Amino acid sequence: MIISPAFVDRQVYSRKMHMHNIAAALAIAISYLDRRPSTASEDDDIETVEAIAAELRQASPNERDELMAALVHIGRADLIDGLGFMS
Repeated sequence: MIISPAFVDRQVYSRKMHMHNIAAALAIAISYLDRRPSTASEDDDIETVEAIAAELRQASPNERDELMAALVHIGRADLIDGLGFMS
């Protein structure tokens, strides 16, 4: 089986884009936690979680599986439905 360079390029590009979504989600979380004012409301927290979830929903199915496994690993499987990983 011969694999074309264009196929490999698409696979690498696709993987980088998905990693971008995961990295963006983590960056949103870290930034929010670092800068969260003591006056932040529950609405602010929910808005941030929704932004994180929106990034994570763009991950590939395999990466979603890994994210769900990570949530189970840390004892937070309850978050899976709320983040919209199951579709």
